[in-house]
Amino acid sequence: MKIIQDEGIVLRKRQLKEKDELVTVLTKNHGKMMFVVPGSRDPRSKKAGILELCNTIGFQVRESKSRFPYLNQVKLLKSRGFHIVEEDSTLDEFYRALGMLKLTDQFVQEEHNVNEVYALLSQGLDGVILNVSEMWYWIHLLDFLGFLPDFKICVGCHEKPDSSFDLVFCAEHKGFAHRKCLSMNTETVQNTTVSISFDLLKIVSFIQLYSLSEVGRLSMDQKIFDQMKELFDTVKV
Repeated sequence: MKIIQDEGIVLRKRQLKEKDELVTVLTKNHGKMMFVVPGSRDPRSKKAGILELCNTIGFQVRESKSRFPYLNQVKLLKSRGFHIVEEDSTLDEFYRALGMLKLTDQFVQEEHNVNEVYALLSQGLDGVILNVSEMWYWIHLLDFLGFLPDFKICVGCHEKPDSSFDLVFCAEHKGFAHRKCLSMNTETVQNTTVSISFDLLKIVSFIQLYSLSEVGRLSMDQKIFDQMKELFDTVKV
């Protein structure tokens, strides 16, 4: 039977039977993979700690007659150690990391080889201490996969943003618009539209162009950061 060796980041785990798990991993060379890990839920198993979410692992799997391959060997390459504790900052990091894993699992198809996404996710998780890390990852992931909404041209008049007009983002139309250009006569448009500022558009464009370490040095006031979070949540709808 075919043997596959690779490294990957643990995205998701699901219980199978009493002591087994189905683990989803974003691999470096084989895209997103799922495989069965026998006995990993046994308290005596050494695999449980290695297969924590966000960890980078080296692994070997073998194909089986069932749908999913079985894990033969696994070793820990990088532990990111996100633990829920009482400190708010650590909780924020944990949930930002989980957000990146969910986005990856949602948008990357099985066995779709995307080395660039693996590098992006590694960079995002390593920089999760930065408040903007999840948004940076979201923008770069969707940009690479071709799903990023257009923040440069109004979806109504097809002109560049004009700071003298009220600006909105509309998930229904997948882009920003001058409010005067957008018909608000449907409930769907109203429910998927948020006000944004001209400064926010400039920041999104900046994030799209630069690495996380460079974006992390960006000075962003709380109002703009809150706008970006609202925009982020609207686009995910």
